[in-house]
Amino acid sequence: MPPTKFQLMSAGQELLTAVRLTSSGLGQLKELDDLTSDFFYLPMLSLQAGLERWLKITLCFHHLSTSGNFPSSAFFPRSKSGHDLVPLLKKVATQCYSAEFLSKFDYTKEDAIFLSSDQLIRFATMLSTFGQTTRYYHLNVVLGEIPPHQSPEMAWDDLVGSVMDDYPELRAKFFESGFSIEHLMTAIRFSRSIIARLGRSLARLTTLGALGREAERHTGYVWKFLQLSDEDIFNKDFPSFAKDF
Repeated sequence: MPPTKFQLMSAGQELLTAVRLTSSGLGQLKELDDLTSDFFYLPMLSLQAGLERWLKITLCFHHLSTSGNFPSSAFFPRSKSGHDLVPLLKKVATQCYSAEFLSKFDYTKEDAIFLSSDQLIRFATMLSTFGQTTRYYHLNVVLGEIPPHQSPEMAWDDLVGSVMDDYPELRAKFFESGFSIEHLMTAIRFSRSIIARLGRSLARLTTLGALGREAERHTGYVWKFLQLSDEDIFNKDFPSFAKDF
C-alpha cells in the first residue's frame, strides 16, 4: 500500500527535526569551548536524539524507495536497547550503499568506509549508552542505584581523549607542551568534526539518489550539511538553536 500524504509530510518533518537537533548539538558543544562549564548533558541529549532520528528516517526512506511503502512500527523493535545507534549505522552502511551508488563518486566510498570506522562506532556507542542508561545518571544515584556506566561529563572527556589516541602527533604535542589548551582545543574540534562528517554522509545519501526521489525532495533540509567541505567539517560554527534549518 503506497504511503499516505500524511506519512510523506511526517517523513519530511522527521528529517527536519533530526537535522535541527544534530546541528543544535554541534552548536551547543561549541559553546563549551571556553571550558567554563561541563554541561555536556544538553549537547549529548540533542545529538543522541538527532542522530537516532536521522538514521531511522534514512532507513525509512530507503525502504520506501525499494518497496514502495514505509516500514511498519515493527521495523524498529522497541526494547531497552532501542536507542542503540550502532546497529542503525550498520544497517545504513550495508543497505543504503548499493554498488551503483558506490560507483557514483569517490567520496561515496569514503563515506561508506567512515560509517563502519572504529572512530565513528566509538562515538555512536557513547551516545547510545547515554540514550539507554545514563540520561538519568545522577538521579539514579540519588535513588540508590549503581549506574553501570560513566556520567555524561566523564564520557565526553574520555571521548576527546580517545581522539588524541587516534592522532599520536597531537597527543605527543599535548603532553610535551604541559597539557596546552591549544592542543586540547584541536582534539575537541576533531571530536565535533566526526559528528559533522556523519551528518554530511547522511545528507549525501538523501540528495544523491540513494534513498529515492521522495528523500531528494527534502534536499533543502540537509543542505547546510551537504555543502560542508573537508575544512568546514573541522571549523564550521553551528547554531546552538538551529531554528532556521
